[in-house]
Amino acid sequence: MMQELNERMAAAEAQIKNQNDRLNRHGEQIDSLRINDARIEAKLDSVCKEVQSVKQDVADVKKDVGVNTEMTQSIKLTTRQILWLAGAATTFFTLWQTIKQMGWL
Repeated sequence: MMQELNERMAAAEAQIKNQNDRLNRHGEQIDSLRINDARIEAKLDSVCKEVQSVKQDVADVKKDVGVNTEMTQSIKLTTRQILWLAGAATTFFTLWQTIKQMGWL
């Protein structure tokens, strides 16, 4: 009877040791997961900052494009006005020369 009791105690102690080992492994896994979580959080913060930076860069580019577009349109309008004035001046000069050569002046 005593031997049976000793065997049961040895089996119970073995089970307790196995459970203890499993708990230790799980504890180590949890610690490892916490470390990985901290790393991922740091990377996520870095990516978020980079995304904000890119958004700001895109906003700056859009602003510059808007300014450049307005400037381009202004230059095109000014060019058209200069060409129209040059054409009008040429037309008036030609008419004046024609009228002068015909003797109407």
